[in-house]
Amino acid sequence: MSDAYDKNDQRKKDVELVDAFVEKLGEHFDCVQIFCSRHMPAELDGTITINRGAGNWCARFGQVREWVVYQDARICEQGRSDAAEKS
Repeated sequence: MSDAYDKNDQRKKDVELVDAFVEKLGEHFDCVQIFCSRHMPAELDGTITINRGAGNWCARFGQVREWVVYQDARICEQGRSDAAEKS
């Protein structure tokens, strides 16, 4: 993240918004992890990100890891399927 976004009021508002949803979801779930991004061309890499969570850190980490592993396997399988169709 660039200093410009970190120093403006928009980041503070964005974090407060995400924190409010983390808190609300945390009333109903054991753990919550939220990742958000926004395209901002004026920023160094063009994207700003916010990630916030609550609850058991190990459960949040495991859930995110499980999702990444599943998505990776799904993408690999789709690639194999596409390659087989072209053969």
